[in-house]
Formats: sequence, C-alpha cells, structure tokens
Amino acid sequence: MRSPKLVMTTGALISAALLAAGCSNPDSRQPAAPESTVEVAETTTTSEGAAGVCGPGDEAGGDGSEEACAPGESSSASETSASVTKSAEPSGSASSTTSSASAAADASSAIGNHAVTVTDTGIVVGDPEAAHSVQIYEDFNCPHCVNLHKVLSEDGSIDRWIEQGASVEIIPVNYLGPRTTHDFSGRAAAALNLVASKYPDKLGDAQAALFNARPEASTTTLSDSELIEALEDAGIELTAADGAALAGGEYDEWVDGATAGAAEAGVTSIPQVWVDGERVDKDTPEELVAGVKFD
Repeated sequence: MRSPKLVMTTGALISAALLAAGCSNPDSRQPAAPESTVEVAETTTTSEGAAGVCGPGDEAGGDGSEEACAPGESSSASETSASVTKSAEPSGSASSTTSSASAAADASSAIGNHAVTVTDTGIVVGDPEAAHSVQIYEDFNCPHCVNLHKVLSEDGSIDRWIEQGASVEIIPVNYLGPRTTHDFSGRAAAALNLVASKYPDKLGDAQAALFNARPEASTTTLSDSELIEALEDAGIELTAADGAALAGGEYDEWVDGATAGAAEAGVTSIPQVWVDGERVDKDTPEELVAGVKFD
C-alpha cells in the first residue's frame, strides 16, 4: 500500500500559505507520528471564497449558514495495531444498501462491493497492491468533506477508480474534534474503523450515516447511543460488545495514528485527495474528483 510521499521532518514549519487552502491544522501541538513532531505555523487566515475547503479560525459545525471549521489539538499517537484485511461479503453492493435515514438525507454510500483492508493509518478499498493509489483525507465534522462525499457517491468515482486499476484509501482524521464539546470527528472515525474491521460490506453505508449524523453546531452533544443508533439505522447490526468498544475508546489509538500520519504527510487542510503520492491541488469537490488521473 502506498501513502503520500511528502514527509515533514521533525520540527519543520508548514507554510502559512498552505493554511489558506482549507480546513487546517494550525496548532503546533497537532498530533504527530511516533518519534516525530510536525509543527504547523499559527495563522488567522480564512478561506472565504475558496470553495470546497474548510477555513481555519472558525468553529466546526454551525447553524447551516457558516461553512467554515477549525481544527484543534490532540495527543500524540502511539503505536497502532496490526493491519486487518477482510473482503466484503457477496451479499450485494454496499452502495445499494442504504437505510431509510441515509436515503432521506443528502449523503449516500460512495463505496461498492470491494475488498476492505484496515491498515495502521487508513482503510483501503480495493487491492492494496494495485498499480495506482488514491488517498482521500476527510474529517466527519467538516462540511466540505460532506460535499466531497456527495460528489463521490453521485458519480460512482470510487468504483470507477478501482476498475481503472487503483486502490482507494479512506483516511478519517481528527483535525476538528478537539475544538468541539462532542469530539464527533474522532468518535466517528473510530466508528468507521469498527465497521471496516468487522462489517466491511457495510463500510459505504457507515461512512454515509456518519456524515449524515454530523452535529449542527460545535456545542451540540451527540451521545454514544445516538452515534450507534445512526449506524443501526443504516442497516448495520452492531452488538453490545461493539457499543462497549466504541464507548471504551478501543479504536481511539487507531484514530490518533491516522491523524498523525496525515499530519506527517503534509496534509494541513481537508478535504484533500492524493493520487500516487501527489496531492490534487484543487478546491471544489468537483475539481478534486476530476483531478484524479492515472498515468
């Protein structure tokens, strides 16, 4: 499996100009990979007018009129667990198995019936050894990540890229959670890991359900039971042990690792899409998707 080739050295400052591109990670205490610290320059620049990306300096979530969000700080990641590989059961495409709640909402499944591999830092859909790779960095509390997901689900991009010989890695990061009272970013990323690990054929439904469950404001509380209910409404039959694992933080270390890996790779704003280790330098969701090309 490939990951973006850009690696930040210890103590390196990421240019403030990059922060203007989107929903960023400005705190110098943003999580870092083991034995490495990624320092990001503080900025008050916003991205008003930069369509399709979140701008730093504003609260995550909102009343529907504010589309900007801001990341905060979280603890450093520690060693993550070994990779887990599973194939989706041939019980039907996940993209066609949406719940009534998901169907009624804007976001729907963007992932078809493919093999799913959970690694230390992401969730790979398709063959991890494919000739090409696409990485999608997203935060479940980022409104522009929701918009990118809608575009991906509407035109079947992920299925098409896999058919063209690529793997697609979903990397849910916790950039925005620390500045909210609910830490939806981290908790939703943990829930996606659980589903990918135990119910891979439901990955697409879980991703859509979690985007649809995004709190309307940074101070809105979403309980563990409500988060689990959102997944169950999407047709994912969780066990009591699953609920206990989420509530007990069993997948939090993995989320820290995914977030640290993104920061180490130089991902300072979300959403971002990378192809074969190179960032697609576009703003809007439509441009990001159209910019995915294989040599």
